[in-house]
This record gives sequence, C-alpha cells and structure tokens, in this order.
Amino acid sequence: MEWKWLSVVLVAFLLGRCCECEGCWEQEKIALLQLKPFFTHITDVKNYWVEEGKQSLDCCQWKRVECNNSTGRVIRLFLNLTTTEVYRGLVHSYYGEYDWIEKDHWYLNASLFLPFEELKSLYLGGNSIIGCVGNEGFERLSSKLDKLEILDLSVNQFNDNILASLSELSSLKSLNLAKNQFTGSNPANGMKRLSKLNKLKTLDLHDNVLGNNILSHLDDFTSLKSLLLQNCGIKGMVDLLELNSLMNLKELYLGQNQIESLGFLFQSKGQLKLIKLEVLGLSENLFNNSIFSSLAALSNLKSLYIGFNKLEGPIHIKELNALSNLVELDMRNNEVNYFVPSQDNETKLRLINLEVLDLRWNLFNCSILSSLGRLSNLKSLSFGGNNLEGSIDLRDALSNLENLFISCNDPNGTRACSLPPQSLELFPSLKTLSFYGFSFYGTLTTQWQILTSLEELVLENSSLSSYFIQDIEMLIALKNLYVFSCELNDCLNLQGPLHLKNLETLVIQDTSLENNFIEKIGVMPSLKILKLSDCGLNGTIQTQGFCEMRNLQNLDVSGNNLKGNLPECFSNLTFLENLDLSSNQFSGSISTLKSLTSLERLDLSSNQFSGDISALRSLKSLGTLSLSNNYFEIPSSLGPLFNLSKLQSIFADNNTIYAETEMHFLAPTFQLNEISMSCCGDAGSFPRFLYHQQDLVSVDLSNIYFKVEKFPIWLLENNTKLETLILSNSSLSGPLLLPLAPHLGLSEFDISNNFFNGSIPVEIGAKLPSLSFLNMSKNHFGDSIPDSIGDMNSIQTLDLSNNNLTGGVPEPWPWVAPH
Repeated sequence: MEWKWLSVVLVAFLLGRCCECEGCWEQEKIALLQLKPFFTHITDVKNYWVEEGKQSLDCCQWKRVECNNSTGRVIRLFLNLTTTEVYRGLVHSYYGEYDWIEKDHWYLNASLFLPFEELKSLYLGGNSIIGCVGNEGFERLSSKLDKLEILDLSVNQFNDNILASLSELSSLKSLNLAKNQFTGSNPANGMKRLSKLNKLKTLDLHDNVLGNNILSHLDDFTSLKSLLLQNCGIKGMVDLLELNSLMNLKELYLGQNQIESLGFLFQSKGQLKLIKLEVLGLSENLFNNSIFSSLAALSNLKSLYIGFNKLEGPIHIKELNALSNLVELDMRNNEVNYFVPSQDNETKLRLINLEVLDLRWNLFNCSILSSLGRLSNLKSLSFGGNNLEGSIDLRDALSNLENLFISCNDPNGTRACSLPPQSLELFPSLKTLSFYGFSFYGTLTTQWQILTSLEELVLENSSLSSYFIQDIEMLIALKNLYVFSCELNDCLNLQGPLHLKNLETLVIQDTSLENNFIEKIGVMPSLKILKLSDCGLNGTIQTQGFCEMRNLQNLDVSGNNLKGNLPECFSNLTFLENLDLSSNQFSGSISTLKSLTSLERLDLSSNQFSGDISALRSLKSLGTLSLSNNYFEIPSSLGPLFNLSKLQSIFADNNTIYAETEMHFLAPTFQLNEISMSCCGDAGSFPRFLYHQQDLVSVDLSNIYFKVEKFPIWLLENNTKLETLILSNSSLSGPLLLPLAPHLGLSEFDISNNFFNGSIPVEIGAKLPSLSFLNMSKNHFGDSIPDSIGDMNSIQTLDLSNNNLTGGVPEPWPWVAPH
C-alpha cells in the first residue's frame, strides 16, 4: 500500500514539474508584472513584459529574464539601465555618468523579489533608487533567496544605511555598489557589518567618496579576490599593508584617485602578505618613477596598469625586470623617454612572460625598440604618440607579435616615418596591424604576402599609393580594413574587383576614391560593413556588384556627391541594419527601401528626396529615423509610422509638414524620446499622437503653423523626462500655462515669435527651476517680470525682448554679474 501511495505521489510530482516546465512559473510571472511599473524607463520591460493576449505568455521568453531550462524558474533578472538605452536617449550621458534629478529618486520594495526563490543574479544598476521602503529592505530576501550570488546596485543613490541589510545576503559572491553615495562614515554599522558576507569574492565600490580610511575598513573581507576602489577620493600615501588580511586577493584597482605612493613596500617584502595579487590598477593617479621599486614586493603580479600618472624621463630596466611574472604592462600617457641600462649593462627588458605592452603617448624615440628585443612572448605592442621619425627598424625581435599599433609624430606636417622593405616580413603571426602617419608609396605586394594571419589592418593619416588596395589582396585572412584620412598621389582606385573573400568590414573615410569605386568593388560575399564616407564620390550608384552584397548589415556612403534615384536592387539588401545616405544629392522617392525590414537606423538627411514616406511603414525594426533637409511631404500625424513600435527618434526638419484630411485617433505603438520637425507647413491642430507620448526628452516643432489657441501644457505634464521644448514661430496663442507640479528636468524652453498674451506666470521660476535657456521674445506678454525668475539658478540665456512688459528688472538676480 505504501509503495502504491509513493508511486501516485511521484507521478503527480513529475506531472506537476512537466506542467511547470512548459513555461515560467505563474507566481513568478505575476511577480514580474508587479515589478514592471517600477522599471518603465527600460524599453524592453515596457514593450515586452505584457499580459496575456498581447505577447508571449511564457515569461522565460521575455527580454531581461533568464530561466533555468530544466525547471522553468527565473535565475537571472537584468533590470539595469544599459549603455544601449543611454545611447538611444533614455538618459543623457554614458552609463555611469548620470546626472540624476530629484524627481527620479524612488524607494525599492525588495520584497517584490521574494517569489524568485531560485534567483542567482539580480542587476538593478542605473535606476536612481535612493533606498528601500521601510521594513522591506534586502534583509527580507535572506530567508528565501539563498542562491543569490550576484547583486548589482551600481549607479543609484544608496548610502551607508543600506549596508546592514545587505549583510544578511549570506550567499552573495559578487556585490557591485559602484557610483552611489557611500562614505564609510559609520564603519561599525556599515562596511564592517558587510564583512559578514564570507562567500564574497568581488566587491566593487568605485566612484564613491570613501577616502583613505576605506582600506582599514575592509580588513575583515578575507574571502575577497577582486576589489575595485577607483575614484574613491583616496589621496597621498596608501599603505597596502592595511590590506594584509586579504590574503586571497587577486585583483586590486585603485585608479582615478590622487595616490602618490604605496608606502615602503620595498622595505616590507617579508611583511606583505598579498602574495596572490596578480592584477594591480594604478592608472590616473600621481605616481612618479619610484613606484617601480615599491612594486618589487608583489612577486606574482601579472598585470600592471600605470598609465596617466607622473612618470617621466628614464625608467631603470632593472626595476622593470624585477616584475618577472608580468603578462600585461600599460604605461601609456606618461612622459617616459627611455629605459636606463642596469649596472651590469643589461639594455633589454627580460620580461619573458610579457604578452601585452602599451607605451602609447610617451616621449620614446626609435631607440626604444632595441630595448624590446628580448620580449619573446610579446603578442601585442601599442606604440603610438611618441617621438618616432625616419625609418623604423623592427628587426630586433618581436617575431611572435599578433597585434601591433605604431604611430609616427608629424610635427611639421610631413610624413616622416617609413618602414624598411623587409620589416613586415618579420611578423608572420600578426593578426592586427595599425599604422598612423606612415608612408607606403610604391608597390608593397611582396611585403604583405608574408602576413598570412593578418585579420585587421588600420591605416590612418598615412601616405598611400593609388593602387594600395590592389596590393593588399595578398592578405588572404583579412577580415577588417580601415583607411582614415590618408593622402594619395591620385584617387584610390581599383584595377578590377577585390578578391578578399573573407573581408567583413571595409571602412574608408576622408580619403579620395575614384568615382566608379563602388562599381568596381565586386561581389564580396562575406562583407557586412561598408563605409565610404567623405571620399569625394560623384555620379550615380551603379548596380553592378554592389547590390549583390546580400550580407551587408551596415552601409554608409554619407558626405559624398552621389546623385540620382536609389537603384531598385537596394531591395536585395535585406540584412541591412544601418543605412546612412546623408549629405549627398540623391533624389526621387524612397519606395525601394520598403523591403529593408531589418533596418534599425536610417539616415536620409541632406539630400533631395521627395514624395511621401509611406514606404517606411514596413520597417518594423527602425529605432532612429533621420529625414531632415529633403523635400518629403510628411503628415503631422506621422500616421505611416504608427506601427513602428521600436521607433524612438525622428528628425525631419526642413521638409513639408501638412495636416491630413483624415485625422488619426489611434494611439501609435511607438514611444519617442526625440522628435524634431522644424519647418515648414500648415499642420492644423496639434499632432494627436503626442498625447500618447510619455518618454519624450527633446521636442522641436518650431516654424510650423498650428491652429491652436492653448499652450500644450500636457506635453510637460505627460513627459517628466523632457529636457528640451522648442515651439518658436508656431502660431501658438493664449496665456502661458504651467504644470501643476514643478518640472525639474526641463532645461531649454523656447516659445518665441508666437502670439502668447497675458502675464508671465508669477510661479514660473518655481515650476521650471532647472531652465538654463528661456526664450519668450516676440510675443504679447504684459505686466512686470515675475520675481521668481530669480529662482532659476541654472539660467544662462534669458530673452524676454519684444513684449509689452513694464517695470524694471527684479533685484537681486543671483545669476546676473554685478556691474
């Protein structure tokens, strides 16, 4: 009976498991939908975390969610703001350089993550979280989320008060607290409490104002292998002996501080216990040449980053050779000019394990190359921005090099550097080769043919033969070719089709090409990226060869003088993701583009295209659209674009904007960040699609005639991220209305040359306190200038001219310099 009962239970359990594995678990799906309102700025969450009937029912298929393939349980959540979203305009600077404004701050209810009991990784970076809801902090997760190993809270507004709750997450192995507001001011209840995490391997505290005391606060983190303390306000002398208890530490990053010395390590070799330290980052500090004698105590060091410091003059070879286990050495952006031989007349570096050496932007001359002759395992050498000139002789050694970047200074505007004919033959293992400021006149075929492993060649500001590209057909493994701003004795031309069958990237910029270069280029089946911008190309695009590049993903021929209609065979390029035809003389319609359904970015600006934009309605992947400075006829409703759900940026200045006879009352599927449609035309009523936008950052609808008698205050109220609003010369009238709540993000506001009347609202300074540019000129405002304008502490430009204002300027205005 017991066996029968056990069988029934087992079958029921397995059936239950199978049912669960068909998709994500219901309680986790519900939990994700509960989280969604707090992360609406993340495009993927907003567009893809949707309920039944709209998108996939299986939340394991949702973006930013990763599940265990066997159990269907959520194991990773990526709710961090990514660099891609920053690039698209969701925030206004690179990830990690946010300038958050107060309105964005919010408190997290960590209990919302309790249903994810199998969660291993949680990424919450870049969300402006200021803390946790009372009694709902991270300590609540300790009871159920015992598998959580990675927690990323970087680029938020957390302070030391959060550290005690984090100390309860005993399973953590990696904790990222970078770019917050930690100070270490209360170590007993902060960093010391956090040291309870005895499984922690990685701790990232960079970009917090922690000061020198942080080292002594970390002495109990004995399990740490990686510690990041860049830009933490550490100054002067730092004694690494304070970290002696971190005997498992392998990586230590102290860059971007103002450290001058590591103390007396050269006297403490027996005392220092960081015997496992392999990576030391000291870039962007104030170290001088004495640092090398201090580092001798770190006998197992493999990677040393000492760029952007105060190194200058000669460095003693003996001190460098003491770091015998170095694999990577970065000394760029200093003022070192040579290596001093040792007392036993040793003139060469003997770092036999060294594989990567970066000496860019120092003061070395050609003699430095003789010091590198014994680096038998060196694979990557970067040697740009030094004092090289004349003939560069690389024959001393370096035969195992795989990556070589070398540049020649050109103080007099002449190409001063060249290579002896046999030099390239010394590097049969090269995979990447980059030259800046060299002369390659004459045939080089015999030199190139030895480089059978070369995959990437970069030539910048160099002098080339007009048949240079034909010469490099010997590079049978070449995948990427870049030619930037090179001088030629004539246009760079081809005698026939290129036979580089493995070439994936061909970029030629600011270098003269013969007009039929595109026609001659031939069919290169592997080519994915073709950029020929600012190359003086004229005439029409011929279809021969070019339209057979069916694998192209990126095509850029901007800044030339190409004319005529787009060839019909453009429709063959269905893998294109980026198409830039800007700043040419193309004309006619764009109907041939309707097949390019993979396009994510399309730039047709500054041409002579005409007609409607209906061909764009099929480009469902489009994120950025640039149509400015053409002759398009664009409906103010943007109706043809309504189904482009990924569209975030539209630039359509200097076309003809018109009002459709049939009004669009449907909501578009897109949520824009940027729209610019300045000039020209009669748009009728204000575009209704704007009522549905909530993520706008920049709006320019100037120089369009609108039949509107009321300021569109809803634009400000619906779009709390709005930074720029330009509605000049748009025939707007009536009184100026302000949002009910202060709009803290708006920095540029231009309503000049309209018909606004009445008084300037007395509370304008309180409601728009962040303005740096305000233009209300050429209207019909009356009465006096409100005192609250003085509350705009960021104002730089204010224009109230050509109104009917009376009285004097309110005083004092703190942003006005005294006379």
